[in-house]
Amino acid sequence: MRHFIATLGILCVVTMMNSCGRNGGDAGSPAATPAAATVKLNFSGTTPVYGIVATVVLPAGVTLKSTANPPQTDSEVVIASGATVTNTLVAATYTAATNSSAAAARVVIVNANGFSAGEFCTVNADIAAGSAPTASDFTLENFAASDSEGAVISGITPSYTVTTR
Repeated sequence: MRHFIATLGILCVVTMMNSCGRNGGDAGSPAATPAAATVKLNFSGTTPVYGIVATVVLPAGVTLKSTANPPQTDSEVVIASGATVTNTLVAATYTAATNSSAAAARVVIVNANGFSAGEFCTVNADIAAGSAPTASDFTLENFAASDSEGAVISGITPSYTVTTR
């Protein structure tokens, strides 16, 4: 009887190990593909800045929740963040990808009090199943920062980070 119980115990352990993958882990499972991306826009240079206009160009398979008419992003898609979190007007238009151009969001940030260098905007994007974009697949174009009179400020350097999940 002891031999039977010992054999049954070993059989249970072996069965559990096989159901978990190699070495008791999940090494045989493919990595999960991301379903969303968060793009954080930043700048460095002369401050204060009172307004920023920029275009975030999205890679294939990445879209933004939006309305078609007018072509604007939904309210939770492009938001003020970092230095612009209070007293800021945010507007963004979205152009879906076509056969000849990538999807893009034109972002406008205005703050009557001005804001300092650092993070100023977050773009929340969706990633289509099967797509796996990297940070270098996104681009930031047509960036311009303005002073309190609306004049373009020189010496501003834009940047961005991308996190997928």
